[in-house]
Amino acid sequence: MNIGNVGGYLINVILFGVMYDWRIMLGLGIVPATFVLIILVLPYKLAGIPESPRWLAKVGRLDEAREVLLDLLDGDEVEADKAFQAWVEEARNEGGIASWGETVSAFGTTHRRQALAGVGCGIMNMFTGIMIMMIMTTTLLVSTGMDKRTAMWTSVVLGCAKAGIMLVVAFFVLDTWGRRPLLLLSLSLCSVAATLGSCAAYFHLGEGYIVLGLALFVMGYSVGIGPVPWVYMPEVLDSRFRGKGTSMGLSGARACAVTQVLLYPIVFPMIGVSGLFVFLLTVNLLGALYIYMFCPETKNRTLEQIAELFNGDDAPKASKRV
Repeated sequence: MNIGNVGGYLINVILFGVMYDWRIMLGLGIVPATFVLIILVLPYKLAGIPESPRWLAKVGRLDEAREVLLDLLDGDEVEADKAFQAWVEEARNEGGIASWGETVSAFGTTHRRQALAGVGCGIMNMFTGIMIMMIMTTTLLVSTGMDKRTAMWTSVVLGCAKAGIMLVVAFFVLDTWGRRPLLLLSLSLCSVAATLGSCAAYFHLGEGYIVLGLALFVMGYSVGIGPVPWVYMPEVLDSRFRGKGTSMGLSGARACAVTQVLLYPIVFPMIGVSGLFVFLLTVNLLGALYIYMFCPETKNRTLEQIAELFNGDDAPKASKRV
């Protein structure tokens, strides 16, 4: 996704100034979307993109589930047998995939803590304002006095930094530092960056400090609140509710992003750059408080062990024990 964002920025810079440039930019978005659609409808053996083996087992497609699982485990039949045994036990105790009515009811009662942690963490992925930064960066920089082409190249550099940091975190840091520390560090860095940006704009310190604030914000986002929810959401939600709960988290995140982006052209002329950074500071501080209160650590735990984190009387105590 991030490499795709950077590719889009580069193509826009190349097309800038060409006749009908904005029409071509919008139209080219159809190409990758069509490609992804074709890949998704192809069978697993052709596309290489499997259904979740846990989901396949949940809906009774056991042969397919075992085939996919063995492929993902490089043919480790012992590990596959352990997984299947755990899934059978889970299905015996919990039943099949829950309906939407059961899911909403459980998230309001018996599985409320899981929902607060999983769905809430997913919403934080976009609640923190990153979509404004990624989509409106060029407009924001132009408003500080930077020419449009330079602003577009700055967006490319910020996109590269975001993609690079997120790749490092996903491959080398996520399973060593843990989910919760990365989330809190990320939101703290975003808050510091927003503070720097608001002060730079308010005291007229120059566009250099504003660019620095933007860069730190994007990098801070990439440290945790960008990549971690994609792992954390499905980890903390039980199998019966995982698909629907994850979709609620992602839909909530996109709803936040759409709302912020639609309001930006209306509100930005009234609050300016400093007001925008104050908004970013507010939502990131709220996000950090939310993660601290509702999201315990899940590192090095199986899905079955993670469920035990939410069985106590006090969610913060579960976080402290980890």
